[in-house]
Amino acid sequence: MDTVLASQLSLSSTDFLALKHLLSTDHPLGPVDLARLLGMSTGSAAALIHRLQRAGHIERHPHPDDRRRIIVQPTPSITAAITKSLEHLGVEVDKLRRQFTPKELAAIHRFLTSATKIHADYPARSKPALVRSTRRRRGPVG
Repeated sequence: MDTVLASQLSLSSTDFLALKHLLSTDHPLGPVDLARLLGMSTGSAAALIHRLQRAGHIERHPHPDDRRRIIVQPTPSITAAITKSLEHLGVEVDKLRRQFTPKELAAIHRFLTSATKIHADYPARSKPALVRSTRRRRGPVG
């Protein structure tokens, strides 16, 4: 779905993912935060931020608690464009929701909430699997 939305908005998948992070957070994000979330270097994040700002998709502002830092925020125009792109999806999901009783919706909500938590907690709880060597040992030549 992200790829389709990015394409509709003429954005690369990485640019769209950056905007998605900026739109879905409840605290200000700076370039270092964005780099960490996107799994890229701070230099790459700075280039991405510059590109998005040139395109009119984000604005830079001083950090509210530390004037030495900056935060980046999506512009109202890109926020509106993304919201408009998702309108049809929202209408379809709302139609689907109306097919269920409140009791069924409560069960679905419990399931999805639990499944989301399992997915979110998985990296911290899992250990890397041991990889066995596929090479066969050769016995003594003789």
